[in-house]
Amino acid sequence: MKTISTESVSHIFKTGKSSIIDVRPVDLYNGWKAVNQTRGGHIPGARSLPHKWLQYLDWLEIVESKGLTPDQSLIIYGSD
Repeated sequence: MKTISTESVSHIFKTGKSSIIDVRPVDLYNGWKAVNQTRGGHIPGARSLPHKWLQYLDWLEIVESKGLTPDQSLIIYGSD
């Protein structure tokens, strides 16, 4: 895992060989603003896979339902 720039994310995503995954809570993904944030929402094209879902659901089933495949690179983002 590595940190990449916003420009790199944009370039990689446009190739179609990667998916952007938002691991924040669904409320933040859907647009609710968190404390000290200027806006809510998600990166266009990102898929919501909240980190807390790992505790409750079959991860492989979720990944398949989101159309993620082993040949894709994943760009994962969240918040502190």
